[in-house]
Amino acid sequence: LARSKKGDKAAFEGLVKQFSKYVYTTAFFILRDTHEAEDVSQEVFVKVYLSIKGFRGLSSFKTWIRKLTVNTCIDKLRLYSKIKDKKVSLDKITEEHEVVFTKFSQSLEKSFFNKETVKMLKI
Repeated sequence: LARSKKGDKAAFEGLVKQFSKYVYTTAFFILRDTHEAEDVSQEVFVKVYLSIKGFRGLSSFKTWIRKLTVNTCIDKLRLYSKIKDKKVSLDKITEEHEVVFTKFSQSLEKSFFNKETVKMLKI
């Protein structure tokens, strides 16, 4: 850990090997999706790499990395919740499209008949 904090890449790779299964298992337990757990694992180790120098050791490294993993999972779940809230049913879009198309068609038809009526009246 001390060598990783000093920028030793080999030492950091050792931390990744040591904790990758733990991070993945924690992420999978929360997300219940293998691909998402893999993504979170990668994100967590990027965060660890970028912030390891700031690790003060107030808790164990395992506790710290678990907290990073849980928080990253929560962020991902929040993002999915926002996306889910913004999804619109395709049925609703289709219904709205049909209403607009029907109104447009009726308008064109009415316009056509009005022009034909005017022509007939001019004759």
